[in-house]
Amino acid sequence: MKTGTDQEGKNQVLIESAVAAFEGLCRGDHHGATVGGEKYEQPAVYLVMHMVEMKAAGWQDIDFDTVAVVSGPSALFGYQPDHMAPKYWHLFVDPDRRIAEPTGFGYTHETYDDAEGAWQIIKQCLHAGKCVKGWHYENCLFVAYRETDAPDSREVYVIGQGPGEFNAWWTWSEFREWVAAWGQRDVGRHTERVPEAAPKHVALRVLRDLVAWSAEPPEACRRRQPNAKYGLAGIEAYAEDVADFPARPASYFEESAWQACHAINPQWSIRNCSATYLRRLAHSRVFPGTANQHLLDAATEYRGAFKAWQEFYDQLGHHAPKGAWDTPPRRQPGGAAAQRWLAHERIAIEGLRAAPYQP
Repeated sequence: MKTGTDQEGKNQVLIESAVAAFEGLCRGDHHGATVGGEKYEQPAVYLVMHMVEMKAAGWQDIDFDTVAVVSGPSALFGYQPDHMAPKYWHLFVDPDRRIAEPTGFGYTHETYDDAEGAWQIIKQCLHAGKCVKGWHYENCLFVAYRETDAPDSREVYVIGQGPGEFNAWWTWSEFREWVAAWGQRDVGRHTERVPEAAPKHVALRVLRDLVAWSAEPPEACRRRQPNAKYGLAGIEAYAEDVADFPARPASYFEESAWQACHAINPQWSIRNCSATYLRRLAHSRVFPGTANQHLLDAATEYRGAFKAWQEFYDQLGHHAPKGAWDTPPRRQPGGAAAQRWLAHERIAIEGLRAAPYQP
């Protein structure tokens, strides 16, 4: 952590490890992460920021694949045409608690009433060497501040993704604008190291969620979005719509949340996280006997699902050329890729359902 006074005489605190962790994970990408050489398009920004907080706090033996799985979203999938709410379902399953369980990374959220209240929380946390997670379309992270005796000279350094990537000093005026837009909410911060659960306990929860949520989502998701389709049924509905969607005005696919962006991200890219986690779990031999072969087989299928997602995204994703959704040469391969990811995921779930890992 860097503290002191800058060239303009402003007192400052900067958590350099957070900036380094963010740059290492996101690598200048507008809305993505690179993990173990694998590119994840539009992953859950909340989890990306959480990962940065963990690294900055000294949690070096954890990576994004594990965080994405133990926090819940790698087991989630939901789809409702023209609705972006399913992409945020990972926020409804208490991800902070789920991450703390295997890692010991305690976490809390604090509310504030105005810009001054938010500033005091951020300042106190940064002095303690802790970043502060805020809301900004998706999420941002406050990692530094500067101030003098004049309140209007205050500045705060923020990093984040979605939409785009930003990494800049905000003036006090810009900070107040952020509070006005996203205020009356809360900010998140690390608390302390808490007791960790046994690896087998965490693994059982992860495996049960992967199986159970493929058929029925957590109640919190169903309550918030009763008309959506979930799990394998949600993927099937989406794949069918990709292959045969009713005619729309030319501007529809440019403006709609239905396309391969808001309606489903970040639910697809983290399928590879499931593959990585299951492979590690099998090699760790937390479970005895033949259970580990089932886990390896399921990992292979989740990897296949991820590769199919990548094919689909290349054809019809956020970076596809304008009009790609109305182009049969892209629409047809995209639909076929969506069917393949569905097939892989079905086989993976059946394998996990059959695995003799129950105690």
